[in-house]
Amino acid sequence: MDEPESSRQKEVNSKIDNQVAPDGKDDVVDGKEERLASQTYDSLRMLTKVDVLQMKFNSEEDAYSFYNAYAKVIGFSIRRSRKQICGDNKFVESRKWVCSREGVREKKYLQRVERFVTSVDQAQAKAMRNVGMRTSQIMDFMVYQSEGYEEVGFIHRDLHNQFQAERKYNVDKDNRLDKIFWADGRSRMDYAVFGDVLVFDTTYRTNQHKKPFVILASVSNHFMTITFGCALLPDKIMDTYTWVLETLIEAMDGQRPIFVVTDGDRVMRQAIEIVIPHCRHRLCSWHLEKNASTNVHTPEFTNDFALLMLKKCKIVEFDNVWARMVKQYKLENNNRVLEIHRKRNKWAEVYFRGHMFAGMRSTQRVEGMNAYFNMFLEQKVRLYEFVAQYDRALARMRVNEAKTESKTENSFPILITPLRSLEKHAVEHFTTYHEPSILKCENKGLQVIKIGKLILKIPKFP
Repeated sequence: MDEPESSRQKEVNSKIDNQVAPDGKDDVVDGKEERLASQTYDSLRMLTKVDVLQMKFNSEEDAYSFYNAYAKVIGFSIRRSRKQICGDNKFVESRKWVCSREGVREKKYLQRVERFVTSVDQAQAKAMRNVGMRTSQIMDFMVYQSEGYEEVGFIHRDLHNQFQAERKYNVDKDNRLDKIFWADGRSRMDYAVFGDVLVFDTTYRTNQHKKPFVILASVSNHFMTITFGCALLPDKIMDTYTWVLETLIEAMDGQRPIFVVTDGDRVMRQAIEIVIPHCRHRLCSWHLEKNASTNVHTPEFTNDFALLMLKKCKIVEFDNVWARMVKQYKLENNNRVLEIHRKRNKWAEVYFRGHMFAGMRSTQRVEGMNAYFNMFLEQKVRLYEFVAQYDRALARMRVNEAKTESKTENSFPILITPLRSLEKHAVEHFTTYHEPSILKCENKGLQVIKIGKLILKIPKFP
């Protein structure tokens, strides 16, 4: 007969008891641990968020042990996140733990190694930025155009960094602002068209720190001053000027100026010879005339010198006129005069035949802009306010240029001379149209017509 079920169960239990706790001591220990675990569980369950945040621990390990136990009681698991280390001894100032389920793994198109703004996207983004679109709007458009974030190939920050690449700056050994270069998208577009000629000097200081302020400028097709960028510098040494020129060329996609006009600063001249050695360098005629007046102290020589600078003739004739002039005023051994003559290929009009400086012989345009910018860039302006104030000044300049462009595109002057076809041709092919004026002429059979700087003598028509 089979044994009753109850007697068999008692036998099994008896064997287990004999194997595990023959003397009955383990039962007491297990009971104490169970009661302790139950008490710990209850105490952790009773803790509020405020209680947990107010707790202090002797070490990071103690804090982790507590929070790990607390998380298990509440019903979640944790993982280590960021921590802050300070001092040379790498003291842990703070440690953050988060739920193990917090966040999601980055998608492939969000990983840094997979992100890249192509040259096509850069060109399109710059075009939209130049018409006033914000970075977020440009990003939204490109996401729509690509049919999803996964297909764009970059994120908003990459696009933002691309635009910020136009702003270059350096810091000194104390991690303070050392020098800054700024050029916006419109300036870069202007440089691509009008960047053959560059004018700049550093005579203007714009803030309470007395830092030299450089304006890099030229003229547009309306013969109006345009800016390619600006720089705020700590000093006027060759390394600093070299940095300005190299940064300008980098910001303008490697395009180098062909002709440069400066105020004659020796250090600046050395920097030009290093960075753009093949450019044609012209010295400011106004500064040369001023230096001649200050150092030679012969007003008549200064007047003749100013005329000789602009004289259009052959080199042999120029040399003869110079020799007679120096002999006339007895300046053959004057060191200042000899120095001026050594630089003649950088200031005499006769040496610039075949070179186009867009009608500029001096840096007066830049110095005139300094006076204009002075309305916006007061002496008390702080360095971090500099770019914003500069943009304000630039915006007003560009409004005036836009008005001139609009007038050229949307108006047609009245043709008043007998040379209708010539006038019409000038209007169609040149941006700035000068109203012609009829001048008096002693010869009754001729008519003198002046259009801008062009003077025509034509037969009178009945």
